[in-house]
Amino acid sequence: MAARFDLLTAPWLPCRRRAGAVEEISLRELLAQPRDWQDLSCSSPLTYAALLRLLVALLQAAFRGPERNRERAQWLAEGWDTGRLEDYLARWADRFDLFSPEHPFYQDPAFTLETADSIARLAPELASGNNATLFDHTLDQEPPALTPAEAARWAVTHQLFGLGGGKGPRSNYGTHAYASHAPTATGVTLLVRGEDLFETLVLNLVPPAQRPALWGTAIWERDFPPPGRRQPDGLLDCLTWPNRSLRLLPEEEAGRLVVRRVYTAQGSIFPTDGSWRDPYFPFRSTKEGSVPLRMEAGRALWRDSGALLGFASRDEARREGTVAEQPLVLKQLGGLPNPSPVWSLRAVGLDFNQSRINLWRTDSLELPAALLSEATAAELVGSLAHAIQESEKVADALEDALDGLAERLLSPNSDVPGAREKADRKQVTALVEGWRVTALYWQALDGPYRDLLDRLARDPHGAVASWREKLEDAAEQAFTAACELAGDSGRALRARIRAREVVTRHWRFRAKSNKERSHDQG
Repeated sequence: MAARFDLLTAPWLPCRRRAGAVEEISLRELLAQPRDWQDLSCSSPLTYAALLRLLVALLQAAFRGPERNRERAQWLAEGWDTGRLEDYLARWADRFDLFSPEHPFYQDPAFTLETADSIARLAPELASGNNATLFDHTLDQEPPALTPAEAARWAVTHQLFGLGGGKGPRSNYGTHAYASHAPTATGVTLLVRGEDLFETLVLNLVPPAQRPALWGTAIWERDFPPPGRRQPDGLLDCLTWPNRSLRLLPEEEAGRLVVRRVYTAQGSIFPTDGSWRDPYFPFRSTKEGSVPLRMEAGRALWRDSGALLGFASRDEARREGTVAEQPLVLKQLGGLPNPSPVWSLRAVGLDFNQSRINLWRTDSLELPAALLSEATAAELVGSLAHAIQESEKVADALEDALDGLAERLLSPNSDVPGAREKADRKQVTALVEGWRVTALYWQALDGPYRDLLDRLARDPHGAVASWREKLEDAAEQAFTAACELAGDSGRALRARIRAREVVTRHWRFRAKSNKERSHDQG
């Protein structure tokens, strides 16, 4: 008997009820009663983003809309047309069987390789091939046995977040190109979160940027394309891009259906000329072209508020002509009614080097609705931009202070005019990096920044003044931590005094107290 797993009727989407219970449900159940569910509940943030983007694409494919905010506002108030949605699902029902011999969901039915890969290749959290082991030690020789529901989630995640690298194998199509990164993997996916799963889906519906609307075709509305370079035919093609030629290989084991092996190689190669932009990506436009914002280890989302709101935060970026481009999913929020004073955002992305994943991350931010409103955004965004720029300047001053401290520790007379003895720059850098106190500065600002966002619309002057105090406190605490790590030898004490004399004035926003003056003089 042929293997079968119908994604429309079989449970495979992990969803959390308002009371907290998590259940796996089918596509039809989710789309029929989306307000019954608080959100998707996935152990991997990549899978969360992949499934949410898939659901959004399915809704937009069914309705070829909404194209305007007034339509989305109507959906938020009244819900979508469930009859029209069901008609669409019935029309394409044969395309949602995970193991169909003719049209397996998001797979190429004709694709074969000489040797199948471990199913672990589809999940970045499992070790497979040349990928670095992150959290698991699964081997290619001992692939896990996935349920069909797990295999479906992994396949969608792999299509949207798979990384490139490695020579392409030979299949029935010939020799495949070197594997390229899935377009979604190359930047930060920014998603809006509503009060329930229904609101989350509607808030993330993004119309095509082109006019007239260029919707194109979703992957289940077409035969799976052969591998190679091609141009997307519209937004739906971009959202469901088949980055991998893929075919799951189900088998029966102890009376149950499992998936241990898969055929996978480079599929459609997404254009890199900037002609298509992901509507969920914040971009930076530089002289070399538009570059999507990337996740970085140790860098919180709030530090990239400029990319979310359309301003360059760093001085050198502004000098070089860098312009931040707000993601389309945020641009359209300003015209929507929001009963809450904030929009809740979730960012998901990878930090990777070539094909090696360093980490994946998810971060959240509560963004005041006033920052996106046409009536109030300009002035508030300007104040916020200045606040972010001040934090960068204080960070630069802190780096100068730390460099000065390290130089004087390594070479006490390096700052004497005409001195021949100079500290080795590599040693200075290594010492400063070893202290790891710059991270303390940024970590200390996470809470104050959220307070700044909360107060900015109500009390802009007070919010900025409080922020400046927090910048000064965070820099002082980080510098003090470095001084303690430097030790209490005579050389260390002299280095601390000189370093503080030279540079701490650069992060002073308020006058010194009498106690501080006495301490400095003593």
